[in-house]
Amino acid sequence: MKKFLIIFFSCLLALSVLTTGAIWLYNRQTKPSSPSTQSPFAYQLTVSLNGEQDTKIEYGEVYREPGATAQLIGGYGALDVPVEIQGEVDSAKIGTYIVTYTAKSTGFTATATRKIHIVDTQLPKITLTVDPYAYTIPGQPYKEEGFRATDNYDGDITDRVTCVEENGVITYTVTDSSGNTFSTKRTIHYFDPGRPNLKLTGSNIHLVAQGDHFVDPWVTAVDKNDGDITNSVYVEGHVDSSVPGRYTLQYIATNSHNCANSITRTVIVLPMDCLIKETEPPQTPTSPTATKAPIAPTKPTETEIPTEPTYPKNCMIPEGGMPYEENGKTIYLTFDDGPSQHTKKLLDVLAVYDVKVSFFVKNSSYMDIITRAAQEGHTVAAHTYTHDYNKIYTSEDAFYKDMSAIRTTIAMYTQNATSLLRFPGGSSNTISMLYNRGIMTRLAKALTEMGYTYFDWNVDSNDAGGAKTPDEVFKNITKGVQNRDASVVLQHDTKEFSVDAVERVIAWALVNGYRFEPLTEDSPTFHHPINN
Repeated sequence: MKKFLIIFFSCLLALSVLTTGAIWLYNRQTKPSSPSTQSPFAYQLTVSLNGEQDTKIEYGEVYREPGATAQLIGGYGALDVPVEIQGEVDSAKIGTYIVTYTAKSTGFTATATRKIHIVDTQLPKITLTVDPYAYTIPGQPYKEEGFRATDNYDGDITDRVTCVEENGVITYTVTDSSGNTFSTKRTIHYFDPGRPNLKLTGSNIHLVAQGDHFVDPWVTAVDKNDGDITNSVYVEGHVDSSVPGRYTLQYIATNSHNCANSITRTVIVLPMDCLIKETEPPQTPTSPTATKAPIAPTKPTETEIPTEPTYPKNCMIPEGGMPYEENGKTIYLTFDDGPSQHTKKLLDVLAVYDVKVSFFVKNSSYMDIITRAAQEGHTVAAHTYTHDYNKIYTSEDAFYKDMSAIRTTIAMYTQNATSLLRFPGGSSNTISMLYNRGIMTRLAKALTEMGYTYFDWNVDSNDAGGAKTPDEVFKNITKGVQNRDASVVLQHDTKEFSVDAVERVIAWALVNGYRFEPLTEDSPTFHHPINN
């Protein structure tokens, strides 16, 4: 009877567990007994994850929930239990998400968790813009062709790109917010296309009489890569030959590499009164072979100077060359006693017209300007260091000391120790008699033997004498050069009114066929008769 009762109650208990789950002996946290000791009446609820408990998902990929299973396990078998899932995973946002899995059965509760890491391991990208026609001239900085950086998570991150140029290669680097770094390189395309070479047809200065039709002589343009591109030249500027004045034409050529070059021409429309020809009938010209013979300076008489305004009053003549036929006559403009505060103005005028002259200089506070004079092709020669007659003409030694000082000064500013000189007062001066009789004769002979070349003049502007205005200087010079094959003109760039006459002198001379030259050791010296 007792054995029967035990069997009966055991069956009743088993039936109760299977139908109601109402057993409270163990929970999930309870460590299960080993199989050898586990009571047949002990139960355990467990949750098992499908897949990894800690997993990574790439940003943007679809998260697929693997789920979990739960079982209520007892000594006589296992019973599947439903699992409830809590938590969301947003794969469009980087971060760590936790999903909780819960199972419940008749008083038993069991849980498990899974970590899902949404990560960005994809590298950003840099796209370079490549212009097939782009190039960099050697020695010039590279001009960026363009680039764009994008990231699958951050979007446009172009502003985060760093560029480093080294040995003709540019390295572009960008890092996204997840720490992913990408680099790419560009090799700079160096190329020197050169600029077109333009050459004026005819002179860079073109003279036109007022009212005459101006015909542009044009230019030629040649490019080392494109060849003859003259047809592509265009000009900026215009000439109105009815209005006197100075006009500038700029000719521009551009090659296929978009490299441009230009050259300019000055066109002078001369007023009608600039076209006045020489006022005296031609006389027998001086023989070219006799130009070094001693000739005394001439001074026009009052009756020789025209009283009517037959000379141009405001002519502007440009640099070098003209369409009028030259007459074979040469004018050597020379300026003594400078440099002065007026020398720069004189150089500016000469530079516009490309006329070269000669300066016989003394020491002054404006010596630095003779550097420019020499660089622009003018002759810089010696005159005197002190211009103090009672010192330099006291003895030969005193003269040599003074001459050595001015030559040294000239060499310091022009890098040329000149052997050309002009005596203070000219070789025909008589003031030297007051200090040393016969010194001019001895000096002229000795200096010539030493290899020096000294110059006097055969046309005097008289700007150190009776002339006081630009008009007077102009008249004296233009009157003096007429009917001479070669004229060495004496002026002083210390006299502003004399400097102001130069442009008109050049205008008149060029229109009448004269040319200008600076003095050299082979030029006519026009030595005066020595009077001491």
